[in-house]
Amino acid sequence: MKSICRFVCTAISCVLVMFVLSGCDRGKVPGLVKYEGVVTYNGEPLADAMLNFSPTSVGRTAYAMTDAEGRFKVTTIDPDDGIVKGQYKVSASKYVVVGTTRHPEWGEEAISKNKLPAKYGAAETPLTIDVTSKKLDVLFELTDR
Repeated sequence: MKSICRFVCTAISCVLVMFVLSGCDRGKVPGLVKYEGVVTYNGEPLADAMLNFSPTSVGRTAYAMTDAEGRFKVTTIDPDDGIVKGQYKVSASKYVVVGTTRHPEWGEEAISKNKLPAKYGAAETPLTIDVTSKKLDVLFELTDR
């Protein structure tokens, strides 16, 4: 009886693992729009900033990192593949190391702080976009105000 129960449990576990792995498909997402642009902060290009594109209704989250000139290309799954059509709230952050601390178990840890005003990282960020069916090039102008 124990061996039958063990077999059934093993079979069910295998089926569950197959379902989970099938949901992790890194295939192409249909309908992606190439989306790129520039981010400035107080009039200067913002390097090494992280942008998160959160759909306001149905859709997939996307992200981007800015380069030294503040330029970015949006990624949904594969690098620079684009973004699904729809409306998004865009949050922005740029973390810089401001010091270190010593943890008794892990050793030295960096202390970082977001250089950008909190409003750009909040759920109610003022940055929004409407992605249509054409390639877009956008300018996000962030300020301290």
